[in-house]
Amino acid sequence: MAVLVAQMSGRKRWPLWPPTVQHPMDDHLGSPTQWTKEMQRIWDTTDPFATYSLEPGDTLVVPRGWVHAPTCTGDEPSFHLTFALRERTPLDLAHQLIASALDRDAFRRGLAPTQLHVDNLGTTLGDVREMVTDYLAGLDLDQLANRIAPQLTGTP
Repeated sequence: MAVLVAQMSGRKRWPLWPPTVQHPMDDHLGSPTQWTKEMQRIWDTTDPFATYSLEPGDTLVVPRGWVHAPTCTGDEPSFHLTFALRERTPLDLAHQLIASALDRDAFRRGLAPTQLHVDNLGTTLGDVREMVTDYLAGLDLDQLANRIAPQLTGTP
């Protein structure tokens, strides 16, 4: 997520490093818990791309994926507010397309444990892919767009 930082009191130094993967997401190298040792080593051993010093009233926009490690400067306490700016991606729309299949009984049925066994899983995946493809081909996209637009845009 891109973030908007508003410095409220005190001062902070904000070093920024560019993303190591294009367009990281929450589930794809988008947080410190997912970073590799190599990624961390790069940030620990290279100078930041840019460093910004924020004072009260300053704002900073940190684009999605840019690594930052703010530190307080000066002796007084420092306080900032961070506002997350969620960008929508094609994957968000793909999730909505698949989630709309919940209305169909065939997608809610349980799978037998044997269908999930490694020897059968490829076949099961193929069967489900065919179900999904057939389902998506028959969707009324305008109707779905009207249904999901409020969730995506926050408007009624």
